[in-house]
Amino acid sequence: RLLGGGSYVTYLPPERDAFVLVVEKLHGKCRACSMEGTEDEFLNFVLFGGLEEIVLGNGSSPWAVFSEIGANTSAGELGPNDSDKNDGNETPRLPGSVSIWMTNKTHRLVRLPDLTVDPTTASFGFFCQADAIYTIASDANLSAATNLEDSGNSTDDIPENVPFLSRVVDNFDRYHVDASPRFFADLGGSWQVAPDPTARAGGNRVLKQWVTSPAASNAWALAVEPMTILGANHSNVAVQVDVFWPEPTIADVEASVYE
Repeated sequence: RLLGGGSYVTYLPPERDAFVLVVEKLHGKCRACSMEGTEDEFLNFVLFGGLEEIVLGNGSSPWAVFSEIGANTSAGELGPNDSDKNDGNETPRLPGSVSIWMTNKTHRLVRLPDLTVDPTTASFGFFCQADAIYTIASDANLSAATNLEDSGNSTDDIPENVPFLSRVVDNFDRYHVDASPRFFADLGGSWQVAPDPTARAGGNRVLKQWVTSPAASNAWALAVEPMTILGANHSNVAVQVDVFWPEPTIADVEASVYE
């Protein structure tokens, strides 16, 4: 949890050759929220455990000449009337730096000037506005902004509502590992597609719950057991689920019908 409200999380691939840091300082109002508001603040992050080598190693020059991002600079600020002049998502990352994007109520994934990583302390900092999300990546191609641009889709291209299909056939094998399958809604824990851990695997894929401890300072609701919901408002329902546990425990499968 951040001193001025908000939280952050770092994503790493199994190869640990890149990282994406997401910082959120969103205002929230709910019965279980630990904080209902956030404040502007300057944040400083230190890379360690091999993350510093991703940015400063591999022959990259750590002496990129770049202005410091501070509380009095405009690089980290974005107002409702600002243009997207910094959205050059195709611009490569400067050596010895990390790329950063900002999202707020009026803008989505706007590219800001790269942040220089101090070669002595392996640290970088930036001014973070309240009620905004910042995405920091070791590779400029890792951001969702790049994927959005490459797809040719606009953030405003929202499809029209259509009736839901009466029959849907799907399986986990068609998804990439770590993907979130369609129509599942997680209410507790974190569920993604994973390789089948049993002897029958043979390339089979399953839905795995990854979180092993309750949420702490970033909990947005009352603590519940890991739970995911598939669909709603069904009738005449039959459910069959095979559950694998590495250690003896209890699993519960329920089918609920809402009038």
